[in-house]
Amino acid sequence: MILPCLVRKILLVPTGDCLGYHLDVRNLKPTIEQIVLAFLAFVIVWKGGKALDAVWLQALLAGGVIFFSSKAKSPHVSGFFLALLTALLGWTVTSFIYSHTLNYGFDEVLQTASLILLLLWAAARRQEDERFAGHIAQTVSFAGLLACGVGIAVYVLQPVSRFVGTFFDHRFHTDYWPNAWAEFVLLMWPLLLWVIFTREEKKLPAILRHDWMKGIILGFVLACLLLSYSRGGFIALAGQFILLGSLAIVFQRHRIRWKRIPVTFASAVLTSVILFAGINSVRDRFHDVQSVVEKATFSADEGTSSVSERKAFWQQATALALERPVFGWGPYSFRFLQTHIQEGVLQTSDHPHNVFLKYASERGIPAAILLGIIFLWSMLSGFRALLRKGSTVPIELFLIVSVAGVIAHNLIDYNLQFVGIALPLWLGMGLLVSKPSASRSTVLRRLELLVAFVLLLFTFFEGANLAMSSRARRVEANGQPLESLRWYALTDKSLFPRDAWLARGAILLSLNQLPQAEEALDRSLGYNDQDGRAWRLLGDIYLRWNKRQDALRAYEKAYDYAKYNDIGITRGLIYLLRDQDADEMRERRHEFDMLLNEFGLAILQNTHFIALGRNVEDVVSLCDLLAETYPADADAYRQLARRSQTHANQERAKTASRPRGILW
Repeated sequence: MILPCLVRKILLVPTGDCLGYHLDVRNLKPTIEQIVLAFLAFVIVWKGGKALDAVWLQALLAGGVIFFSSKAKSPHVSGFFLALLTALLGWTVTSFIYSHTLNYGFDEVLQTASLILLLLWAAARRQEDERFAGHIAQTVSFAGLLACGVGIAVYVLQPVSRFVGTFFDHRFHTDYWPNAWAEFVLLMWPLLLWVIFTREEKKLPAILRHDWMKGIILGFVLACLLLSYSRGGFIALAGQFILLGSLAIVFQRHRIRWKRIPVTFASAVLTSVILFAGINSVRDRFHDVQSVVEKATFSADEGTSSVSERKAFWQQATALALERPVFGWGPYSFRFLQTHIQEGVLQTSDHPHNVFLKYASERGIPAAILLGIIFLWSMLSGFRALLRKGSTVPIELFLIVSVAGVIAHNLIDYNLQFVGIALPLWLGMGLLVSKPSASRSTVLRRLELLVAFVLLLFTFFEGANLAMSSRARRVEANGQPLESLRWYALTDKSLFPRDAWLARGAILLSLNQLPQAEEALDRSLGYNDQDGRAWRLLGDIYLRWNKRQDALRAYEKAYDYAKYNDIGITRGLIYLLRDQDADEMRERRHEFDMLLNEFGLAILQNTHFIALGRNVEDVVSLCDLLAETYPADADAYRQLARRSQTHANQERAKTASRPRGILW
């Protein structure tokens, strides 16, 4: 019933009473806006919108918003900008079709399509109601203030060394994202500044009309940024201040009441310093406080690794982009391709920590150029408002600073996978590029509806598979492998399997159902033959099956793709080479010893490597195997094993003895 109605709407023919009642679109406009604003606030305070569910909900929202918008509106953006958006979406879809890692990346296609649709809707909505821009700024500001309050409780009462606001998932001890929080604050504070200095100041409560009080509110937010200890955030913040001051002096010097600035600025600085010291003092009663000096001088636990690793990721992304410059390797492929050219133990990442290098390596260099032009065009479009005559400072001034801050931070740390950052960013760009439209385009409206229809169709279909796959993982975690396999079987036709086939292969191997496990791994590699985890698991299956030559080929492939992330691969490879090819084993012994020593050194120097996976136990097992293979050097191997295990046990004991968080 609904599907034919959607098709008729795309064709812009009367829908009659196919939904059982007539909809007055004009009455729906405020409701649609309220739903979008409610969702915007929700994704900010709910994990920052990091969960995959948030991407799916955003896609449903975008499709629904377009279908219930005005029937024959024209895009309220320039034709050039619309062409840029269309090209970016088309390039992303094409890149995914030719992706080398098809089990991942579909969510990024959905996100790109939904963000473009919501940007166009925001541009049109602003032309319908000029107050809409203020509603966006108020929603982001109020949700951000609420996130600051939650973040203080988490920072003080939980063993989290840096402020994260609401950008965390309490279920996992590693899922805290202080750099993403810093990026959100970069987006939020200019909008907050506009809200508290709006021309409708008389509508604010009396206490908020004082300049010193406005400074306190701004200082409160900036203190929450300082507590994130994000060096990149601090640099971008300084750039935002310079940009804001420059634009204000050049374009708005006659509209700004400069006498108010010193009181507000002094109040903000004083408040941020007092709160930074005060909140850290309270936290010190429960948990250790990170040293500002150590962080600033790169002498904290991570040292300069955050700089050196980023440089390596940028170089690797550049190499990948140049190897496939047109459509890249596919959305979200960097996490799999980067391991092929990785240079150090566990020096891996889901993204190259730069938004343009991510697009260039995954979607192709043209996609990165398109994105850059879209960002630049949106900010330049805001300048026309700065040139208009008026008595008040336009919101575009603050939107430009907000967008610029987010883009600057994404040059060193990609965080646009967070819906709580990407959604307000693209809505803000929609406000900047919004312009009156003198003509109506039926063709463009049909195209917009078609994109929304396809988006909804895939979102509903894959959303059901995603829910069943999630259920399968929960059942597996509860120790019910057979029940988990039954749930996974319901997702056989999914276009977005992620690690479903990999998980099925592991379960079937544990049940010793080797032919079925091999079939599951073949399906997984059919989607993504770049995944070292899948090749290692296939090697385990063949080894259990006593297909030693097949196992050797699988382990060699896994070694090429993931040797720096899983030392267990090397153990399996050595075990087979020792019996099947003694000459090759002799030639490669130095290579294997060097890799083993790198893992041993990583264990001794950084507890991060101990917390992930079974690498410590695999190092010990590999040392035992080599001690057995080379008796003359057995003592050296056993000493390495003892050092690794002893240090791991000590560090794990420290971690286990740490006081639990008070909130959870």
